[in-house]
Amino acid sequence: MAKNEIRREELPYENRQVYDLMLEKVGKRNSSGFARLIGVSQQRIDRLFFTDKRSGKYPSVSDDIKKKIITTFQLPKDFFISYDINVPEEEKSISLDKLDPRILELFEGVGGLRKLLDMNIVNVPVVSAYAYAGYLAGYGDAEYIDSLPTVPFIPDRKMTGNYVAFEVRGDSMDDGTTDSYKDGEILICREVEQDYYKNDQLHINKRDFVIVHKDGILVKRIVEHNVGEHTITIHSLNPMYKDEVLNLADVRQVFSVVTSQRNRMR
Repeated sequence: MAKNEIRREELPYENRQVYDLMLEKVGKRNSSGFARLIGVSQQRIDRLFFTDKRSGKYPSVSDDIKKKIITTFQLPKDFFISYDINVPEEEKSISLDKLDPRILELFEGVGGLRKLLDMNIVNVPVVSAYAYAGYLAGYGDAEYIDSLPTVPFIPDRKMTGNYVAFEVRGDSMDDGTTDSYKDGEILICREVEQDYYKNDQLHINKRDFVIVHKDGILVKRIVEHNVGEHTITIHSLNPMYKDEVLNLADVRQVFSVVTSQRNRMR
């Protein structure tokens, strides 16, 4: 084999897509012309077709190059996604069984399963409205948390911290507006560390909270945090409910609401 000969069959899928497109548009020996077409340097294209001398691996195709290629040649957005599904049947079954049907609906069609399996889907423990009392007793027990049902969640960035989902109970946060949380809605929440809210000022703007209080689990908006007096003032969207002041000594956990999953059935 000649030196610097491209071994197409060894190229990762994304690199092979670039190589094949280059052959189609400008020919095998014209990487400079292809680079000019998409507005990058020839070196950035050439390096995709050969292993790195230090790592022995092929460089990955950058998001920048992908975007330029898709835009320049008006290609479908999934041009760089492989639809060659090679997953054991039992793994497919397990993966699909754990997923909410509402998420599966988003990935119908060819390659849908591969897209799902490639995504960072996290199963978050969910506390149903009927499990509030049980959670108050067992929130510190890892075995109890592991026994809870889960709800799938696709984070938009790398997850850090402790995530728990809570089912909304009642109408205290329902004022009929788009800000409302409906009875039965599932809230994906991230725990706020105790040292943070007991010794520092909570960021309460643009956030709603789930508060695990000694007397129950509350979904509320926090309108005031008095660090000196160790209190928070909680507010319900429903005007039928009055604001309350809670002593943080009676609060077991505080979660900020990240997102929600609402049942849209009528």
